[in-house]
Amino acid sequence: PEHFERLTQPVMYAEAELIAEQEFLEGVPPVIHEHCKSDLKNCKPVAIASYERILDPETGPSEVDRFAAAIEGKAGLSVIAEEARECVWKELIVNGKGNAN
Repeated sequence: PEHFERLTQPVMYAEAELIAEQEFLEGVPPVIHEHCKSDLKNCKPVAIASYERILDPETGPSEVDRFAAAIEGKAGLSVIAEEARECVWKELIVNGKGNAN
């Protein structure tokens, strides 16, 4: 769906645009991503990543830890070491390093 595509295209959509779009979302049906359908066997959700909670200074580091824990140790995925996650989160989210906008 279009609202999910906006989240996967952060260079095309600024934070303000995402917030404005989400204000009017109601009753969004769950959708299985095409990658899950065609490339993975037995694909099922194990965690929900909240964009808003990742950006929030109060919940960001713990949200990143929770999400990373869900994918840590999975074949083919590299995850930043636990002791480095908060520092990386701060550099990316608080200090805006690596921001394409």
